[in-house]
Amino acid sequence: MDRIKHGEKPMAITMLQKLVDKGVRNKRSLVKMQKGRSMADEGFRRERRLQFTRPTITGFWHAIKAGFSGGRQVHGLTDEKYTTSSWISVYEESINPISVPGDAWIVPEHVEKAKVLPPESRRAAGRRKKRRYKTVEDKIRSQGSNGSTKGSTKRKCSRCGIEGHNRSTCDRAI
Repeated sequence: MDRIKHGEKPMAITMLQKLVDKGVRNKRSLVKMQKGRSMADEGFRRERRLQFTRPTITGFWHAIKAGFSGGRQVHGLTDEKYTTSSWISVYEESINPISVPGDAWIVPEHVEKAKVLPPESRRAAGRRKKRRYKTVEDKIRSQGSNGSTKGSTKRKCSRCGIEGHNRSTCDRAI
């Protein structure tokens, strides 16, 4: 088998290294995995006996175990799409590194021209939660110049701009 080039190491190799071999008993391998246990026979004929959660890496756990026990390199058992270089080539255009300033990012023209609007939504039904407790300064400020708590100013919503209600009771679409 050819040697694997730098950068061609499968990303799942750390998962493979977590497999702990418990030995072979009665032509069955007991493989301890990250979540639960798996009983797999050497011939792979009885897959219905496998008791494990869905595998997170390519192939089945018993196939990987068979590769280990057969002396094969595990890199040959993984699909090419799980190699690091494959992942880099797929995501190199869409992920901008944080160390590069935003002005230097290469953003496609159709993405720059796209107009993104907030979703059309309404307030949920039911009583709204109180947003915050009023401090002494807020109470004094809300009383106005005449000292009345009912204030003579009309409320105006900061969200939709209509008088008669405020932002916390606004039920218009965003």
